[in-house]
Amino acid sequence: MQFPDPNAGLSGDGPPYNFAGIPYIDQPRGQYRRRGCQRYLGCLVPLLIIMLILAGVSFIGNITVSWGPTVIKVGAHPTLIVESQANEHTTIHIHVGDPGGQITLQSPHLFNLPFGFSDTYQKTGDAQTIIYDLPPTVSGIFDFTVPAQTDLKVDSNNASVLIEGVTGQMTVMTISGSLTVRHCNLIGPSLLRSNSGELKALEDHLSGSVALDNNSGSLTYQGSLDPAGSYHFTGNGQPITLTLPLNSAVHIDATTLNSGSITSNIPGVKAENASAGQALHADLGTAPRAQLSLYNNGGNITVNEQGGN
Repeated sequence: MQFPDPNAGLSGDGPPYNFAGIPYIDQPRGQYRRRGCQRYLGCLVPLLIIMLILAGVSFIGNITVSWGPTVIKVGAHPTLIVESQANEHTTIHIHVGDPGGQITLQSPHLFNLPFGFSDTYQKTGDAQTIIYDLPPTVSGIFDFTVPAQTDLKVDSNNASVLIEGVTGQMTVMTISGSLTVRHCNLIGPSLLRSNSGELKALEDHLSGSVALDNNSGSLTYQGSLDPAGSYHFTGNGQPITLTLPLNSAVHIDATTLNSGSITSNIPGVKAENASAGQALHADLGTAPRAQLSLYNNGGNITVNEQGGN
């Protein structure tokens, strides 16, 4: 008894045969098209199931499913309050972009879908204050577009916070997430505080009474100080780095404890040794001068002017 060779024809010397010795027949092109359709249907079925689940939950819980951002009408110079218990994979981004009269919120959706449950927020009767609690189970970027003049109150646990271009009073606190405020005008009373994440205020302007505090992370400030204001920067072991514009009018009182040092590139400004650290007292420019206090327990302080050596 002879058996056909199952490998016959595989090297190009003839058509391939199956085990029964019958040549394989090419499948019609239509069958390939049907397989393609099956693949597309395989992708659409889970999406349809998710849409049906969302629709059912929406119907039962009276919750709206929405596409795109949430637009909230507000009055002039509103206040945005953001509370967050989100994880370290979340970022709160607040920036200027709307012409005024509204706050726009774009929150991440489950599985990065283009739709999801509508954002739930609180709004005062005069439309001046908006309160939003980040859902703790959703990670990603929560993007707030606000009017140019907006007061902010942000309390974040592990999420990072990025604020850009906003003018107003700010109370912003993070536990382990980083905190960055860029191109902003902070009007006192304002407070930026981080427990352990990096704190950066870059190309900002401070006026009134403003405090920047970092318990166990670094603190960096680059910007200007209104001469009529008072400013307090404090750290606890990690460096404080301050860069001021040339010819700033400011009175500086800087102190370090537990071997922390103070350095400066400003001509004639030099720290002196103290009992457990260093101290620096200097008057820059002419009166009136901004009152600047810097304190670091166990860390270094650097006070520089832009363009200095």
